[in-house]
Amino acid sequence: MPKEKFEIGEKEKHFFTVDYDIILKSIKIEQDGAIVANELHLWPFAKKFQFDVGSSEPHHVEVTRRPFQIVLKVDGEKVRPLL
Repeated sequence: MPKEKFEIGEKEKHFFTVDYDIILKSIKIEQDGAIVANELHLWPFAKKFQFDVGSSEPHHVEVTRRPFQIVLKVDGEKVRPLL
C-alpha cells in the first residue's frame, strides 16, 4: 500500500502519514514528519494506535490496523478506511 497522507485541523494543522505494507505486515505512522509508530504485525488481531495532537485546537487521532484494513478516526469520527 502506498503512503496515505492526511491533514488534520483547521487553524492548527497537523500532518499524518500512514504506510502499511500488507506483504511484510508492517505499519509506520508519522506525525508532522516524525515517526510515532513503526511496528511489525505478524498476528491477525487488531491493533490501535492513539495520539492526541494540538494545543489551541486539540484532536484525538486513532489509527486501527485490522486484518486487511486500516481505519483512521479523528475525534471519534471515521475519516475513511485506508485499505
